Amino acid sequence: MESLAELVHVSAETYSDHIALRLEAAAPEAWTYRRLGHAVDAVASDLRGPRGIPRGERVLVWGGSSSPQLVAAYLGCLRAGIVLVPIDPRSAPDFVQRVAERTEARALISDVPEASGVQVPAFIRLDELPDGATPPTEPALADWPARSDLAEVVFTSGTTGDPKGVMLTHGNILACVTAIQEILPPGDHRLLSLLPISHMLEQTPGLFVMLSYGAEITYVPSRLPATIIGAMAERRPTMLLAVPLLLELLMHGIEREVRAQGKWRVWMALQRIATVLPIAGRRLLFRSVIAKFGGALEFMFCGGARLEPELARAWERLGIKVVEGYGATECSPLLAANTLDRRIFGSVGRAVRGVELRVTEEGELQARGPNVTSGYWRHPEATAAALTADGWYRTGDLAEIDAEGNVRLHGRLRDMIVLASGLNVYPEDLEAALREEPEVADCVALLVPDDQRRERIQAVILPSKDGAAPSESALAAAVQRANRRLAPHQRMTGHVRWPDADFPRTTSMKVQRRLVLQRLPELGG
Repeated sequence: MESLAELVHVSAETYSDHIALRLEAAAPEAWTYRRLGHAVDAVASDLRGPRGIPRGERVLVWGGSSSPQLVAAYLGCLRAGIVLVPIDPRSAPDFVQRVAERTEARALISDVPEASGVQVPAFIRLDELPDGATPPTEPALADWPARSDLAEVVFTSGTTGDPKGVMLTHGNILACVTAIQEILPPGDHRLLSLLPISHMLEQTPGLFVMLSYGAEITYVPSRLPATIIGAMAERRPTMLLAVPLLLELLMHGIEREVRAQGKWRVWMALQRIATVLPIAGRRLLFRSVIAKFGGALEFMFCGGARLEPELARAWERLGIKVVEGYGATECSPLLAANTLDRRIFGSVGRAVRGVELRVTEEGELQARGPNVTSGYWRHPEATAAALTADGWYRTGDLAEIDAEGNVRLHGRLRDMIVLASGLNVYPEDLEAALREEPEVADCVALLVPDDQRRERIQAVILPSKDGAAPSESALAAAVQRANRRLAPHQRMTGHVRWPDADFPRTTSMKVQRRLVLQRLPELGG
């Protein structure tokens, strides 16, 4: 397999009459692999022919939500040898404008209303592109991308600052596809897609690997739990790709319903029984719960942020396996993962095929392999900062690797708190202890100076929404209880309540600590 375009072409021929893509919306859609293949070829010919965009030029694709037509736009660019620049659906127009200028984009394909204000040589409405409903009248392009050709430039920064575009070749992404195929074997997979396909965690395993297996992918227009559960009941997915926050929201929804029905004691008794049963027995015990998710959900692949081991265990007690992995956009994206048969809670697993991992004296995890980027688009300073002289990618994450190769993460190197005493504090450890308290839905631990210019560790708490809002004294008591489970140098000296419904987050639902820190003064922190 020499390119992602070839992967899609082979799948379109192999699984021609199978359903490839669905859209669960007011006007539902179902595309077969044959139709997807037609759409990809037609989009590629349209971009290279009438629209006159040569190979190697950059095209931005900004979709409001995932859909079969958006997938066709992505894959059509790749088939044409055009460099795809995927844009996160939540991006601000000024950020998109900077990306367009940085990449010297020839066109922007979009269905986002704000996109019309972005200044590019050509603006193409997503619904103007061929949709494959009828076979293309023009012959398919004769030339194909090469493995070494640049496939995508993926921008990972937010709406402020200097955007950095990760360069990924067809070979980079194909190497990651091959590694994931060893973790997730072929089968009758049905995936409910919940993350934007601009995110490599969704794109590589959730699109390319699924297409290589002839799987069925369903897209939903909203991430509201009710929408998700409704789509799952209808389409009966066998797997999900998710970030930890989604697993937490779905679990909280289950537990709220149990409490509302007055069955909490029974629920807890069944949980205790489940711990001594095999997976099949657990699924039988909780068959009514699994039925709400369609009845066929077997496992969830989780990444993008820290997964609390107890949250994974909670899903496993229901008979649904949780497979945690780890990576970065710069690595297409997977570096390490557990497997369906080997799930170590608290670890992100072992290095995947072709990837080497090492931990430096400072504790930073570094990686190299065929899936790792060669650098950032026209940004030599950022490239030099991210890659060592001998070709290792600096992840910026603190980690340890045990004798069996299991990787355990300890947070971001830049977030590590170094006290005046020289002791190191990992904010994730503090936050994990505080999240165990029922009054706390989520939290962030930050190092801030006090009035005497001394440093203290402050907890910013997003209060639990179960029942009445906890009082300040209740939150203070929660901090005290968490502190008792921590070492003396780790303890938090105060707290503030976060006033909004949620913390500011990235696409992968990680809390944006910098933005939280900026607001601390107005919160009295």
